[in-house]
Amino acid sequence: MNSTPSIAFAKFAAPKRGSVFVLAADDGAVGKAGKACDPAGALARAFPVADFSGKFGT
Repeated sequence: MNSTPSIAFAKFAAPKRGSVFVLAADDGAVGKAGKACDPAGALARAFPVADFSGKFGT
């Protein structure tokens, strides 16, 4: 039998390296945590280029 997984919660901190998964609203807006992961604003520039709107299927 597998062991029971443990879950721990911590305060948010933007990663210093690696990949991150950012959720976006229907209008392409990202929340405070998403903005902290993208201080240079690359997402705001990339969304229009990729025709990304945050809506299903984009």
